[in-house]
Amino acid sequence: MNVPKWSFIFWAVQLKRLLTRDRMIQMGFGHDPSCLLCTTANESHDHLFYQCPFSAHCVSCLQSKLGVKFPVENLARWDSSGRARSKLQRKLICACHIGVAYGIWNARNKARLEAYVIRPDVLVRNVVKVVLARFWARNTASLPTKDVRWIQSIS
Repeated sequence: MNVPKWSFIFWAVQLKRLLTRDRMIQMGFGHDPSCLLCTTANESHDHLFYQCPFSAHCVSCLQSKLGVKFPVENLARWDSSGRARSKLQRKLICACHIGVAYGIWNARNKARLEAYVIRPDVLVRNVVKVVLARFWARNTASLPTKDVRWIQSIS
């Protein structure tokens, strides 16, 4: 279920090392600090991943799709009912969350390079498809009925 480039970008998000527009301007590249996804604020790491309406909509779509809640401020956590979920469900939720962080960064880059912004619901749907496809490609063992039903509900 791990997608290496997603994991790398997620790691960079956690360390605040991505070249957002505010950092690029500090380095002398560019002059327009506005967010490419919402155009309502200046693009910074905190804005892009935690305050941007586009990102908030992505997280909301993911929460709705997976039936979980997690704070937008902390990409590594989800609701307290996580302990009641199976290990497989927790892994799939985590993979989807990492995928959405990557998707937000990728959407920002497409907006910058191609002047195109993907809809948040499409971004989330694509992430879930990739995670489930990678899961089914690697997992041929029988699964508990509870997990099968949950996976079918998010497909």
